[in-house]
Amino acid sequence: LIYRTVGIEPYWLEQQAKYIPEIHARLLEDLSTWPSLDMPHVVSRHIPQTDLETSRYFQEFLKPQGLVDVMSFFLIHT
Repeated sequence: LIYRTVGIEPYWLEQQAKYIPEIHARLLEDLSTWPSLDMPHVVSRHIPQTDLETSRYFQEFLKPQGLVDVMSFFLIHT
């Protein structure tokens, strides 16, 4: 697996583990109807604001760090 993060402090990377189930559930839901894996998943484009407001991941993990967007790009699909 290739996994790359940029600019996230070690403390926050450890904290991120708490939100893995929510992250995976959202990606599975979104990607099940994704038009092409050549297109990146960008939170600000693909997740409704109302969902972000109720997401523990966005409210408790991203927002306190001042992060406003996340992009995931899938390099390999099998």
